[in-house]
Amino acid sequence: MTEDPRYVEDGAMTIAPVTLVGKRVRLVPMSRDHMDALLKAASFPAIWEHTGTSALTSVDALQRYMDTALLDRDEGRGIPFVTTDAATGEIIGSTRFANFSLHDRRVEIGWTWMRPDRQHTGINGEAKSLMLQHAFD
Repeated sequence: MTEDPRYVEDGAMTIAPVTLVGKRVRLVPMSRDHMDALLKAASFPAIWEHTGTSALTSVDALQRYMDTALLDRDEGRGIPFVTTDAATGEIIGSTRFANFSLHDRRVEIGWTWMRPDRQHTGINGEAKSLMLQHAFD
């Protein structure tokens, strides 16, 4: 079998939880300790009106969401983040890296939701910029 010239071995990709810090946002690795604050942030029905995600407004729904995110992390398929306000430390939402392909050196960015009062403020744009910079570095 010949090597595929599209793939350049440039060292192994590191898939591990990491904290990403910007001027307005701080993305921290999700943990079960974030449950109560995430539930508070997710409790706005407007977040879920136009998404394909079931509303995460109950303990059971958020627990299932976190179980999936943390299992993906533990099995090397994703890195879930808790989105926090860099100035106050307040948890305002979540996002993640997911569906890693080591062979293709590919990752998806998504599963993003944020409190309505923090939407359209540039926080999500900065979060995605931090994630893209980390992914390409």
